[in-house]
Amino acid sequence: MFGTGLKAQVCNPALPPINLNSNYVAGSGVLLSWDVVPGSVGMQVRVELPSGSVISQRLGGFELSQYPVPDALLSPGTYTWRVQAACSATPPTFNATPISAPNSFAVPGGGPPPFPCGNPVTDIDGNSYNTVIIGDQCWMQENLKVERYRNGDALLSGLTGSAWTSATSGAFVSYGELPSNKDTYGLLYNWFAVADSRGLCPEGWDVPRDSQWVELFDFLGGIAIAGGSMKSTGTLSAGTGLWLTPNTDATNVSGFTGLPGGYRFSSGGFFSQALTGYWWSATQFSSADAFFAALNANSGSAVRAFNNKSNGYSVRCLTTDFVEAPDPPDPCPPVPASCGVVTDVDLNSYNTVQIGSQCWMKENLETTKFRNGDNIPIVGLAAAWTGGVPAPKASAYDNNIMNKSLYGLMYNWYAVNDSRGICPTGWHVPTSVEWQQMTTTLGGLSEAGGRMKQTGTLGEGTGLWQSPNAGASNCSGFTGLPGGQRRYDTGAFIRLNTYGNWWMADRFDNGLINAPYASYLSYNQERVHNGTSVAGPADERNGYSVRCVKD
Repeated sequence: MFGTGLKAQVCNPALPPINLNSNYVAGSGVLLSWDVVPGSVGMQVRVELPSGSVISQRLGGFELSQYPVPDALLSPGTYTWRVQAACSATPPTFNATPISAPNSFAVPGGGPPPFPCGNPVTDIDGNSYNTVIIGDQCWMQENLKVERYRNGDALLSGLTGSAWTSATSGAFVSYGELPSNKDTYGLLYNWFAVADSRGLCPEGWDVPRDSQWVELFDFLGGIAIAGGSMKSTGTLSAGTGLWLTPNTDATNVSGFTGLPGGYRFSSGGFFSQALTGYWWSATQFSSADAFFAALNANSGSAVRAFNNKSNGYSVRCLTTDFVEAPDPPDPCPPVPASCGVVTDVDLNSYNTVQIGSQCWMKENLETTKFRNGDNIPIVGLAAAWTGGVPAPKASAYDNNIMNKSLYGLMYNWYAVNDSRGICPTGWHVPTSVEWQQMTTTLGGLSEAGGRMKQTGTLGEGTGLWQSPNAGASNCSGFTGLPGGQRRYDTGAFIRLNTYGNWWMADRFDNGLINAPYASYLSYNQERVHNGTSVAGPADERNGYSVRCVKD
């Protein structure tokens, strides 16, 4: 029941309270106020919460004009409230006035928390992308692969050349219309997809504006040199990356990991894969054109320009609402566990190590026989290595038997792929998926290399790697060695003590390139480099080391 009191004036039940006001102060709360209703003996406050539910509070008192709510009772969000005056203390109607017009106030917060940059972000299709902090921006490290807008609506796809040219709605395509290119390079989008209000990037992420690309270039030293620090390293010809030679100045020190995904021309054709990467900006230049950024294999600079909105370019997303993700737990155990000792058909013994759920050899393979006892030809002469019909071959570095005991043998991929089996019974050459599983267990490609490399340097007399042997801790126990390689084209031995190269059991195929997967560790980086060993039709003849993983 409302309280009573002396009435100085007669309350008019026909008039609602007016001039509602609310003043929120963080840490204190909100003061709800309204003009006094003369002669009123109480008020009822009705509040719609951010959740949509409604609560009411009756207040007894003569000619009340305000109601404080402490901050402790408020949650982030928007509140809408109204008041109604009581002109009588007699129930059930209390001779109440009409309800006032609404007033609202907002309590800050309640939106999604800042993104922990360094953790993966996932799009609506379930594709996951690694992220990296560059200056005051958080970027995806991979090109977008999504096929739907943020609200679930599908983009146009499967457009022929003429349909692509005439499209004025968002559309995507995989380079060359080959689905396998999506996995490596992401998809190519016209600018109409970028500009659509339904959103192409995950919630909280956006396609960068032209000014944000400029900010990135400036942070990396200016557009004239930024490209080198944005490009993924390695080249197709060396079997170490996806760029054409020379991939000028590529260091990827920024972590942007730009790939040469090529583009779809507005007329529908596909061009420049392995030579150039193009990325849309969200900024329009004119009714026909929009800004883009680009990187090229023949230059260490970046490019900022504009072109036809119907072109198909890659897309990267970024967010500026982020915090640095906490360091993940150390993936290395204090003492790596052994899986025992395994012996090959030649009776060579290998120590092993448990890495996550996998069991790996700690040493490079030395066998000269397949599992069934057949010999693997040991080839010394360069002409014999490069010539002849495709067939399994093996070699010690520099044809020196001492190198066999230190680094194992180098095998061409025909030996790796032979159905007779190169690994001991119960073991096999890893696929790229299994290699990726190991590197993920060890903290991802950017850090796993150091955790896989044997420690020490030649210069100090403490190891086999050339200085600086960047980041080497070998905390995984993998004990990666710099066994070098034998070239497919000349038969030359190169890169001993600077690079370790290992074959995978499966192949990379994007429609233009079909070659075995390989991976390498470098003396001057702590990354793991996954790429393909590609050098024309004879790429499988490279001589690389082999590690086996348990079935």
